[in-house]
Parts: sequence; structure tokens; C-alpha cells
Amino acid sequence: MAETLKKNKGKETKKKKHQMEKRTSVSKIPSLSRVGRPAQIFITLAGEESLDIAPYLRSFPTFKELVRELFEHSRAFHEICISDPEKRKVEGSMSDHEPGVKKFEFLPVQVGDHEIEVKYAGVDVQGSPFTCRAYDPTKISVGDIPNSVVDRPVHFIVDASQAGVGNLEVAVNEGRIPSMAQSLGQHRYDISFVPRELADHTISVRFNNEPVPGSPFICHLVKAQSVTVSGPGLERIPVGQVAQFYVVVEGMKDMLPQIRITDSQGNNIPVSISKSDVEDKKYIISYTPKNVGNHQIDVNCDDKPITGSPFTSKAFDAKCAKLSCIEEAVVGRPCTFMIDAARAGAGNMEIIVSVENRNVPIRAGLDVIINLYWFS
Repeated sequence: MAETLKKNKGKETKKKKHQMEKRTSVSKIPSLSRVGRPAQIFITLAGEESLDIAPYLRSFPTFKELVRELFEHSRAFHEICISDPEKRKVEGSMSDHEPGVKKFEFLPVQVGDHEIEVKYAGVDVQGSPFTCRAYDPTKISVGDIPNSVVDRPVHFIVDASQAGVGNLEVAVNEGRIPSMAQSLGQHRYDISFVPRELADHTISVRFNNEPVPGSPFICHLVKAQSVTVSGPGLERIPVGQVAQFYVVVEGMKDMLPQIRITDSQGNNIPVSISKSDVEDKKYIISYTPKNVGNHQIDVNCDDKPITGSPFTSKAFDAKCAKLSCIEEAVVGRPCTFMIDAARAGAGNMEIIVSVENRNVPIRAGLDVIINLYWFS
């Protein structure tokens, strides 16, 4: 008799497990989940509402054994294993949602695919393992958005490489201004738009319908820039002395000009840029030439060369002009001497001969004319 009960118990248990295993299913699972927010899985249990315990009453001789078996059945669906992208186990909690439905909740803390295994009686339910992709809008990085002028394209970079899977949305002035996104690879995008009116533009950046940090952003529109350059430092300048010129920037607030000066030997000359105490938009550029010859002055504003750039200044050194007498001077006779200014740089030569504060007439000969030619 005991052996018959044992056989019946085994048959009924296997039959019941087969029925429940066949019908147990995951009724809802998130395909996307936000990092830092609970994700919920809903499991519909097989036969929970119509569990027939009559076969168990016939198969188990004691009530204690029956309760133990039913308890084991109630725990069978608890076999849920969640792994993060690095295959580490993610803890969760189980609770009753409604009759016949259990809710399993876990908290993703890392961007990436989470694998969810749901088993009943040691066997995967249909569709298991599942995948839940965790994303994080706070990992979106938006590059600097420059000031601009009307009809000039604005470009900035949005880096979504660390944010996970999702939809990236960029809207300028709530979508009234068209924008374009060019993929740079590795989930980085060059976003561009062309402003059509002289007013600040609002840029909204959302990821999976959630604003990214800092959104909305502002692109400030300014008047078209006007840059003028003037001053003695753009003309003939003496070697070893500080030369200065001035840059006036209109239309771009706090737009610092970029200056590069290259001497005749290809060396970069140190440059000092200071703001005028008198004129708010005026910058004073100072530099000291070290070599005779032409100096190229590149002036950029907003990373673009201004009109007329590059400029040229000509450094000279009067000490490099050499005077030599061809013959001794004799009173009453013409005295001839030669000036070599070939190494002195560009400039105008002036020759004055005086005796006791009286100028003596001179006549420039061929040698002087030749040297003046090289000097001027």
C-alpha cells in the first residue's frame, strides 16, 4: 500500500510540475530601464488560482509532508538570476502583485545589458534568458556651444558613448529651427543648425525622453563682428624695443583676439595681450622684435583670420649701419666716405655733416645711393 502511494505521489507531482512549468510565464519585463530607478518584472504563476491539492492529500500520509511539498512548489518560481554587464549578480526582491502574479524588483546601477534568467523547477520559462538594457541620461556629454551670428552655422558635439541604448533628441527653439546630426562614430554626433534671427536660441537635448544635464542650453546670437587693427607696431619698428598695435572687436563680447607673430627667421615672437582701460572693446598687443627683417602678424578672431590678415611689420636696427672713410679729410677738399646699411633693415636714411653747429653741404655719391637703395 505504501509503495502504491509513493508511486502515485511521484506521478501526480511530475504531472503537476509539467502543467505549472508549461504555463508559468513572464508577463511583463522592461526592455529598457533607467539606471538608479527600480525595474520590475511580472511573473504569471502556473495554476496559482486553481491549484488542486486533492491529489496531494491522497499522496501524502501526513499533513506536515503536504505543507512541505506545497511550500517547495511555491518557491519553485523564485529562481530568478539577474547579471549586470560585468556578470555580477544583481539583488532583487519578490512580492505579491495580484492573485496569480508575482512582482520581482531590482535596481540597475550600471549602464549596459542585464541578463535575466527566470526558471521554474530548474527549467527556463519560455523566452528566458531575457535582456534588460540599462541607460543613463546623466552620462550624455554636450560640448561647448559657441556664440554665433545670423546665417552662420552653429556646431557642437554630443557624446552619448557612455549613456547606453536609447533615443537622442535635439530640438532648437522647440523644433522650429531645423537641426542636423552627423555621426562621428562611437555614438558621438556633430549637431548643427543655422540661426535666422538675432535672438538667443534654446537647445533642448533629451535622451529617452529625459532631459540631459544642463538642458536646455543657450546659444547667444550677437551682431556680426567687426575687427579693426591699427597702430605703429604694424609699420617700421626698432629691434630690441617694445612695439604695440591695437585690435578693436565689435559685436563679440569678451572675444579675445588670437595673435601670432613670426620673425624673418621663422621664430615665433612672444606676444602680450591686454585690455584697454579706456575702451572696453580695445586690446593692446605688445611684442619686442629681436631680428632685422619682415615680421608676419596673424590676427584671428573666433578662430578665423580677420580681413587683411596677415599683416607685415618691418624691423630695423640703426646700429647695423656702418660708416667708413675712403680717404683722410683735408680742409678745402672734398671728403669721400661710404655708408653700408644693407644689414640695418628697411627705413629712410638721413645724412647730416656739421661743424660748429653749421651744416656742411654733402653730395651722395654712387656708393651712398646703392646703400640707400638697400636700406629703403
